[in-house]
Amino acid sequence: MIRGWLNISDALEGRQSILQHFCGKLKGNNRTSKLRFAALDATIYHVWNLRNRAYFENTIIDATVVFRRIQLTVFAMCLDTDV
Repeated sequence: MIRGWLNISDALEGRQSILQHFCGKLKGNNRTSKLRFAALDATIYHVWNLRNRAYFENTIIDATVVFRRIQLTVFAMCLDTDV
């Protein structure tokens, strides 16, 4: 879901290749770069939060819910910072 939304190719496998590809797209100060950065930031935060909840609270959250939270966070960041 997230790969499709962020336009990340299925050919990219592994954390390192995805980050290298994504970081190359973050350069610049245009609107698209800012949106990608917001998406990366939100994804890292929500995946980290999900991991902590699973580890410390034994709570499992559906991937669709996490994906929706990532989208809402990005949209809120865009409204807040006038991307």
